[in-house]
Amino acid sequence: MKTIVLIICLLILSGCHTTPTSPEPAELQADSAFYSLPQGQQERYWEEAHERATLERLVKQRRLEALHSISTEDIGMTREQAESKFGLPMDVNRSVGSWGVHEQWVYNRTYLYFENGILTSWQD
Repeated sequence: MKTIVLIICLLILSGCHTTPTSPEPAELQADSAFYSLPQGQQERYWEEAHERATLERLVKQRRLEALHSISTEDIGMTREQAESKFGLPMDVNRSVGSWGVHEQWVYNRTYLYFENGILTSWQD
């Protein structure tokens, strides 16, 4: 029984992973251009796409590792330095007043706090 449930779960998960979303018009044009390529060029296209995806995952992983290793030494960095080190946040909450601009950068479960463009604290 456990084996059957496990197989069903795996089938469901693999189906979710491979279910395509509705392509945008630009994607449809790219698909028609792709299928007009000779077989060898199609294979090279997929190899390059795989290399790009692998590189993007690696960059994301390193930025998450950097975010988990945030320390008091990072206090004082600018928004540009934080973006370079940690990547773009998922969301930015901003408060503006006579005191200046306060920003909260949201990364999953970690929050960076900026005052007038300078990192002043974080929460994880």
